[in-house]
Amino acid sequence: MNKNDKKTFEPVDQEEKDLMESIEHDEWQPVKNFDRERKKAIEAARNTLKKDR
Repeated sequence: MNKNDKKTFEPVDQEEKDLMESIEHDEWQPVKNFDRERKKAIEAARNTLKKDR
């Protein structure tokens, strides 16, 4: 599969389509403190998993 082939990945809904388009149009910006944001995301994921037990 070619990464640039539009049929490589078809969005499942409008929200996913909008997300893909925003990425393709370079509308995303990196966060200023990646390590801090990464740790926050990991902690949030761990807390979510704890709730499911």
